[in-house]
Amino acid sequence: MVTKVFKITGNQKFDSEIIKQAAAILEKGGLVAFPTETVYGLGADALNISAVKKIYKAKQRPSSNPLICHVDSLEMAKKLAVRVPVVFNSLAAKFMPGPLTLLMEKSKAVPTIITAGASKVSVRIPNHKVALALIKALGRAIVAPSANISGRTSPTSAEHVLEDLDGRIDAIIDAGSTTVGVESTVLDITKVPAVIFRPGGVTKEQLEKVIGKVKLYKKTDTEITPSPGMSLKHYSSKSELILVKPDKKSLEAQVSKIKAAVGIMLPRGWDIKLPENSVVYNVGIWGNWKQVASKLFAGLRYLDSQNVNFIICPMPEDRGLGSALRDRLTRASYKDEK
Repeated sequence: MVTKVFKITGNQKFDSEIIKQAAAILEKGGLVAFPTETVYGLGADALNISAVKKIYKAKQRPSSNPLICHVDSLEMAKKLAVRVPVVFNSLAAKFMPGPLTLLMEKSKAVPTIITAGASKVSVRIPNHKVALALIKALGRAIVAPSANISGRTSPTSAEHVLEDLDGRIDAIIDAGSTTVGVESTVLDITKVPAVIFRPGGVTKEQLEKVIGKVKLYKKTDTEITPSPGMSLKHYSSKSELILVKPDKKSLEAQVSKIKAAVGIMLPRGWDIKLPENSVVYNVGIWGNWKQVASKLFAGLRYLDSQNVNFIICPMPEDRGLGSALRDRLTRASYKDEK
């Protein structure tokens, strides 16, 4: 299979021939990668079971990992749920479109392959003109997990998608780099208080200002996890990722211990002693988590491309968007027990 690349520039209209051609591929059961504000997604017609199966095959994704339905309106979102909780409208008014995914009891229209056997469906409205135009052109929901090989670092550019999926998918719409840089927050609004399964682009603090107390998910042995992004090992770089305390002294001490080629996720202004066999990626101003989030996955992929043996990164604080960064880095650095 040859992956067709559609390139959209800022001067093109989003009802262009490119969108029509991409929608036609989806209509026929094909796979199209496209940008959202978070990361690039790998899209398929949500109501076409054979097309959804192709996503799992192309990504080498476990069938136990559910998918998110992307829609272009509240009306389309509500059609996927058997009932809409009271807090839906308040959250939608504040955060939709945007990096928030809501878990609701699924309607019969939603194929169980999407929810991995769970009774709840994940739904969000992406805040990206290309994504919204594509959904509108198809006329129904598009399932779109991150457009990468399962478990690998998430893609924030078309180049990242092609690194993993060139020849595995039908097409990609290249509209430049994404802005948020980490995936959406997944919030279960069937529970009171609501439960965050995956921290992401909308923070716990932001949610609580709208709907009050929100809990963080804690795994139980009996519950089928209805959310994507819950694997212990996920978002992984090819190089071994080492996390350190968020200060210059700790970072420099860890770097000095590594004798092999090492990549460093270095905050702007952190002046540390660098060994000859090191490669640096500037992650932006430490504490400006929006900036760090937008550069995180791109940085991991860049350092991988430099053939380093290890990547060292400071650990962000556990509040605000820093919580989402900690989640991604913790999973990316997870080592299987032997």
